[in-house]
Amino acid sequence: MKWGLYALVFVALIGIASSFIFKEKHPQDTRWVGLQKKDIRAEINEKGRVQSADTLWVSAKSAGQIQSIPVKEGQWVNRGQLLIQMNDDIARQKLNELEAQLSAKRWAWSRLKSEIKIEHVLYKAGTISADEWAKTQQNTQAAEAEYRIASAQYQAQKMVCDEGRFVSKKRFQVAAVYVQEGALVAPQENLIQLLDPFHLKVEIRVKESDAIAIKVGQKVRVSPPESEHAYLSAAVTEVQPILEKTSETYGSRVVIMFHVNPNQPHTWLKVGSQVELQIETAKATGVWTLPLATIFFENGGYWVEVRAPKGLQKKRVEVGIQDARDIEIKSGLVPAQAVRLP
Repeated sequence: MKWGLYALVFVALIGIASSFIFKEKHPQDTRWVGLQKKDIRAEINEKGRVQSADTLWVSAKSAGQIQSIPVKEGQWVNRGQLLIQMNDDIARQKLNELEAQLSAKRWAWSRLKSEIKIEHVLYKAGTISADEWAKTQQNTQAAEAEYRIASAQYQAQKMVCDEGRFVSKKRFQVAAVYVQEGALVAPQENLIQLLDPFHLKVEIRVKESDAIAIKVGQKVRVSPPESEHAYLSAAVTEVQPILEKTSETYGSRVVIMFHVNPNQPHTWLKVGSQVELQIETAKATGVWTLPLATIFFENGGYWVEVRAPKGLQKKRVEVGIQDARDIEIKSGLVPAQAVRLP
């Protein structure tokens, strides 16, 4: 009886000791996670400022004076709408004179073309001589030449007048007006800046390690700062390597373009506004994942700590793509293993 009691006490002590040892190896506050199948999307997060992808500067074609500017900054203009009119009074006066001369030359040529038909009949009938018929032909040809010259002069002068008349080629918004009515301008001087607020782009510069993963055609989520709901879909349209001369570091210039539906305007999306960009560089469906916090890098590889009978055991794993919270586990673990979550 006494020996049986001693045996029970001994077993109890062994249990208490084992429990204590296990608690030392696996504290009660240790958190464990296992592999979970998820869809994972690798992203690069950047910030940028919105620009118009279609910007046009209206410049003076020749020296002159601004007569009128019927538009102002921020105004919408339609295709064919007048933007700037240069003072072309002298040019218009000369155009009117050339137009009158052109009408006179056209009438003279038309009259001779009618007469030559009649004289041709008379010549065939022997009523007029060959010399008279030749002279009529020469006069008609000379009248045609004079008309052609007058027409060319008129068209050239019309182009001069048109150079001082600037109209919009499509629907734009006036971004800036650089001159005032009455101002004298030089050739090639910028007069107005136009932009298309529905065809937008964001240009960013990324470091070399990120640039390797960015490709033309990748999807981009464009959203206002600190917003989870408002966003637009865009795409990478250009990736151009650059070298920063100041720091001698490599990277890439990335251009992201997107269109805005004019019928569904976004108040947060304007030229000049700052936006957040999520560039989707890779995507995997139904893969085994672990929280990023479980992974650590050591001796040139990625490792996790798993539960073992004698405590924690380090296991090397092969990883794939990752997002902000999870990372893909390609090999090294089985679903039943418990992984320590720090």
